[in-house]
Amino acid sequence: YAHKHGVIHFDLTPANIMVGEFGEVSVIDWGLSASRGSGSSKTGIHENKGGIFVFSSSQYRAPEHIEAGSSEPGPPSDVYSLGAILYEALTEQPPYYKETLSESIAAMKQGDLDPPELKAPEAGIDPVLSKLCIQALDPDPEKRPSMTDFKDTLGRFLRREREWEIIRFGEQGMEIDPDEWIT
Repeated sequence: YAHKHGVIHFDLTPANIMVGEFGEVSVIDWGLSASRGSGSSKTGIHENKGGIFVFSSSQYRAPEHIEAGSSEPGPPSDVYSLGAILYEALTEQPPYYKETLSESIAAMKQGDLDPPELKAPEAGIDPVLSKLCIQALDPDPEKRPSMTDFKDTLGRFLRREREWEIIRFGEQGMEIDPDEWIT
């Protein structure tokens, strides 16, 4: 709803998502939100004489917003944050977690990430959720799914709808190759 109205949250963390007793979801703490075209860039980054200081929750911050002078927040920023939250919910570990902050940031920028099912093999993570995490955590904002695609995929999973690939044969579909069929 917010994205359709040009508003980006820009600080989605587990602490800012409230789930009610009956599954209702509320997003709170819109303090860092920005309206596209408002001219206000709330990147959450301040330059310091000693380097870069990132406030808010950097483990949920998209890599394009880690350095000073980064791009304006947009829907891909929030999709990244939701991917990081989902990854942590599945694996009980934040994505890109390394020994030091600089190693974590380098891994984030390079997209050096173990899929959730490899990070927590004992958890029995569904491939649909794993794929959604990996897509949402892509370092390139253009390659991340839209918020609608993220929401729809997660909704289909929760409703236990299966992903299907439909292949049509015939005049307007694929050719039938008799060698592919066992008689």
